[in-house]
This record gives sequence, C-alpha cells and structure tokens, in this order.
Amino acid sequence: MQPQKYYIGFYSALDIHGLITQPSLIEQVVTEKQVVPKYRTIKKVRFEFITMGKRFFGCDKTWIDDFNKVYCSDLEKTILDCVYLPGKANGVAEIIKAINKSISKINEEKLIAYLNKFESQAVTKRLGFILENMNELKT
Repeated sequence: MQPQKYYIGFYSALDIHGLITQPSLIEQVVTEKQVVPKYRTIKKVRFEFITMGKRFFGCDKTWIDDFNKVYCSDLEKTILDCVYLPGKANGVAEIIKAINKSISKINEEKLIAYLNKFESQAVTKRLGFILENMNELKT
C-alpha cells in the first residue's frame, strides 16, 4: 500500500503562511483520494481530511518549525482552495484579510494558471469580486 498524497491546506495553510491571528484548532489535510473517517484525533491533535480529487495540486515542502517540513499548499493555491470552500477558511472575511496581508507576495501569473487548472466558474467569480472590491472589503 502506497502512502496517501497530502498537503496541509485551507485555514491550516493560512496559519503556516502567517496570514491569520488565531491558531487553527483542527489541522486540515488535503488528499487526492477520500480518507475515511474524515476526522481523526492523533496524539491529541484533531485532523480533518478534505478530498480535492482533480484539484489536488499546488503544494511544496514547507518549513513549519526549525526542524520539520511538511507538504503545504503554496500561497496561490491556498487562496484558491479557501475561495472554493470558504467555510474551511473560517469564512470570506478571513479570506479577505489573508489576501490583503499577502497581496504583494501573490504571483499573479501562477494564480491565473492555477485558476485555469482549477476549472471552477464560481471560484473565478468569487475571487474576481474580492480582488475588484479590495478597498471596500478591507476588514
């Protein structure tokens, strides 16, 4: 049996990227294939496994402390994942704060390439609305 492909995503990834102020109470792990059960507690840490199927891409090995690296969605993929499932990112207001905080670090070409690969009109429209209205939406 091969190990499951994974990356840390959504609110947990926002935390790793330094884009939130409240720590994540549950570690969100994105997988290509479904994991059952969806929620597990391992050594007092609660994990949620989120299946992304064909939308599983855009991750790199990232330092989470001085000694450990994990696969984590890169900044652009983190934003798209959160826009796709805002409830997994603590809501739209949290996503807007994260985008505001990271706007100078976002690679526009990569974001557009990922958006095309993501193949979701809803995500394209939501992200477009947020970016077009950034000044009015700042929280």
